[in-house]
Amino acid sequence: MVPARGPALGDALLRWGRPPGRLRALRNELITALVARGAQMPRTMLTVATLTPGPPWPVGRAAALGVPADAPWMFAPGTGDELQRAVFHLFAPGRTAPSWVLKLSRVAGNTAPFDADEHGLLLAAQAGTRTSARAPHWR
Repeated sequence: MVPARGPALGDALLRWGRPPGRLRALRNELITALVARGAQMPRTMLTVATLTPGPPWPVGRAAALGVPADAPWMFAPGTGDELQRAVFHLFAPGRTAPSWVLKLSRVAGNTAPFDADEHGLLLAAQAGTRTSARAPHWR
């Protein structure tokens, strides 16, 4: 698995958490256009390192849940307090929007937000409406 590049990276820069202010939005549009033309991202981004070759451990374990071994990924470490979760966005090959998200707690034993996610998705699945058809699925 490799970090997302190309269209997936552009989609993330333009649509996820649109930055406040027109100048920052223009910056993201410029970066997206440059990446689409083959430019490399600057080395000022967060680096995810592992002790052994391959994807970060949580991403590698996602294969057991049906995520393709070559799925590109993007990491969002979360901001704010220590209870903020970190998220790996996993892309099906060739897709520009994530097909899966892998959420991680930064605090051992912090299960409340995961329990709430599971409960909310169960309620959505039981609703039997168009909303339930569009809701994410829990694994």
